[in-house]
Parts: sequence; structure tokens; C-alpha cells
Amino acid sequence: MDWTEISVPVNAETAEPVSALLSRFGSVAIEEVRATPTSGDSTPPVTTVRCYLLAAEAKRHQREIESSLWHLSQIMPIGQPSFRSLTERDWTEAWKEYYPVLHVGRRIVIVPTWRQYQPQPEEITISMNPGMAFGTGLHPSTQLCLAALEEQLQPGSTVLDVGTGTGILSIAAVKLGASHALALDIDPASVQAASENAALNQVSDKVKVERGSVIASDDHRGSPAPVIGTGGFDLTVANIIAEVIAAMADALCRLTRPGGTIITAGIIQEREHLVTEAFAANATLVERKVEGDWVCLCYRNQPGT
Repeated sequence: MDWTEISVPVNAETAEPVSALLSRFGSVAIEEVRATPTSGDSTPPVTTVRCYLLAAEAKRHQREIESSLWHLSQIMPIGQPSFRSLTERDWTEAWKEYYPVLHVGRRIVIVPTWRQYQPQPEEITISMNPGMAFGTGLHPSTQLCLAALEEQLQPGSTVLDVGTGTGILSIAAVKLGASHALALDIDPASVQAASENAALNQVSDKVKVERGSVIASDDHRGSPAPVIGTGGFDLTVANIIAEVIAAMADALCRLTRPGGTIITAGIIQEREHLVTEAFAANATLVERKVEGDWVCLCYRNQPGT
């Protein structure tokens, strides 16, 4: 069985939207290559989004993929996509090499299902099978969210995870002590991946995965997602993009209990103002985390502030 690798050069701002687009067609990995630092050198890492799919599927969807990427390139800077054929053996090795064992924060360790790892007594391990969804822990925005969860989450908390992707944040939350988490995504592929990863980590009894959103939203097929209306969560996390988070701000505050925590990420620094302005009326910023061009903002929900 032959496979195709699609590679798209991107920058920090465009990595996430390109990943979201390509995840409609296959499994996605983000590779960041940093040059050996020299004195005074501020060269950013070279970032590439790679998508892997069956060769027959790539042939069938190539024009659609190229057209979608071209339209995206008209509004943001992305490089020319390249297509490379892989054998079954090439595919297996190429896919897996981009997912090492990853240490995040003080004690979170993300372990791909095909790797072996012996955790230390204080460590919390999360087994991940990326599948076709975005959010494996490799991206800086996901790592910022995980670190914020580790710091902000109180034992016994209830958690709302909006745009769950692979479910990694909900899984981390319950392993860090949350009583339960509701994981939402508008993409059916993400709902399936998150459900499978929750089962893999033996937390299906505490992580409820549903197709849905907090505002009216359609998936890439134009199918509307259900909007949840019941809130009162102790902690809400949204790792999406700045524009979407800003649009959701009022709903996130409404669904989080007064005094609760709202963690937002997937935010490029130049668009940070969209989020801060959207939350200004109802929440107070309590922590700001930065990794490269990416920002994570943690708020205390205070309606009417």
C-alpha cells in the first residue's frame, strides 16, 4: 500500500490553519527545525506542516487540496505544497519520527502509542494516537495550554474543553485531578479521535466527548454543530485561534462559573488584542504565557468587571 506525503512550508501564524485544513484529508504533523543558535541570532525556526494519506486518496483529492491551499495563501503567507510518494515502510517510519516522547510543564509526559516510556513516580503520562485530529502536544499552543492546566486546575474541578482535537487537554485535566471534562469539537474526525484517546488512557468514564460548540458553528462540510447551553464549569479551555476565541468570549464567560478559570491559546501575538478586548468586560487576566510567537492567556471569570 502506497502513501503520499504533502509538505507545506509555514510560519508560526499559519501553522495551525494549514494543519486544520490538511487534517480534513489525512494525518497531520508539524515539524519545527531550529538552527544552532549563535550570538545575536534571532532566526525563527523553519516550520513545515506535513500530511500523510493513502496515495489513491491523494490523487483523488490533489486538485481540491491545491485549490484550498491556494485560496488560503491569498490571505496569509504559506509556501508551495510538495507531494512525495512513500511506500508502506517509508510511511510508517516517516509518520512516527515526528512524535517523540514529550515532557511538558513539571510532570506531564506525552507518550505516542508506539514508544516505550517508564515514568517517574510523580509524572503523569498521556498516551496519544494522533489519528487525523490536531493537537498532539507538539505544537507550542498545546504545550502552553498543558502547562497552564497544570498550574490553574484545582482537584475536583469540572472542565469544558472547546475545540478538543485529539482530546489531549481533557485527558490531561482528569489525570491532573479534574472530576470530569466535557470535550467539544465540530469536526466528527476529532470527536472520534478524542473518544479513542480517552479510551486509550482509561478515562472514558470522566471525559465525555461530543460534537458541538459554544456558538453557532459549521464544520468543513457545512454541517452545523449543536450548541451547548448548560454551564457552570470550574475551568474552561479553548485552544483554537484568536478570531474564534474572540467570537466565543461571551459564551465562554457564560458557561464558566463566576470566579472560574478560562484558558485561551492558539493565539498569535499580533492578534492577541482581539482576545484581550473580547474578554475585557467580563474577565480579568491572571496569567500570560508566551512561547515564540504564541500566547496563552488565563482569565478569572468575573462577569460585569
